[in-house]
Amino acid sequence: MAVIDLGIDFGSSNTTIYQQGFGIVLKEPSVIALRKERKLEVVAVGSKAKRLVGKVSANTQVVYPIRDGVITNNDAAILLLKKLIARLLPEGSFKPRIRALVSIPCGLSLAERKAYETVMQKAGVNEVTFIDTPIAISRLLSHGGVVVSIGGGVTDVALVANNEIIDGASINIAGDAINNAITDYLYEKQNVKIGQATTEKIKLAIASLYANDTSSIEVIGRDADSGAQRTFIITAKEVCDLIEPLLKKITDIISSMITYAPTEVAETMTENGIYLCGGTALLPGLCEYMANLVRMKVTLLDDAQSTVINALGTLVGERDKLAEFLKLTKI
Repeated sequence: MAVIDLGIDFGSSNTTIYQQGFGIVLKEPSVIALRKERKLEVVAVGSKAKRLVGKVSANTQVVYPIRDGVITNNDAAILLLKKLIARLLPEGSFKPRIRALVSIPCGLSLAERKAYETVMQKAGVNEVTFIDTPIAISRLLSHGGVVVSIGGGVTDVALVANNEIIDGASINIAGDAINNAITDYLYEKQNVKIGQATTEKIKLAIASLYANDTSSIEVIGRDADSGAQRTFIITAKEVCDLIEPLLKKITDIISSMITYAPTEVAETMTENGIYLCGGTALLPGLCEYMANLVRMKVTLLDDAQSTVINALGTLVGERDKLAEFLKLTKI
């Protein structure tokens, strides 16, 4: 039987799939639109479903099945992943066996990890192996250090040495938390409601960790009382003041891990520094901000948005060495 080997980064914001022999073959938002009739009917998945946010009828739901790195809607997650994997399968009655190496946040409970296993199996993955995200990333490093992966829903922070996590945590401070902070601020400060697309526009245009940034952006929202459209201006300084406390929590965790690590480990981590990746890691000024607070060098990894899937890709082709190399556990 033919076998397809995949690397899957099933994230809160995006699902990215690497296929052995082809490279990255799919990247779609982790969102699905479902219509409830006699049974759940898939209306759209990925980018098509994301475009339906706020534009669907009462009997249709647009669902993000993963929140803060945790699967919160098993049925939606199964249907989403099944539809995405189906795009990769050849036509015909004989379906190949699918093996997948799947990255997951390092702070999941056993029940939360089991949910990932259930979703993978019911979505058509015949054999699944899980790897903590920081361990996957360490594959791309020449030595250990502090690995910080800031995604959409969750940030993984881990002290990594010899392909093992010495100490690690997952926290729900990432891209979504920044979006929520901007949305809440505008509602409370200017009595304006904005949608996801507008929030993303603001974040991409002016969000930074530079306190002296004087840029601003004019956008359109709706008055929370009247519902009428309103044009308003938000400044980079306002956004910086919103997101700085969030990012400081991440640096506080790094400092705490270093403080309580064994002396030799702490010295090694401090020497090697912080390795930063993930889409939110591209925030202007973030590297300098972290370096100043933690007093360690910070390296933004190449192709930061795709670091995890690129790391999985280097491992997918080494199935015979995988368990021995990383001491992985099949759940």
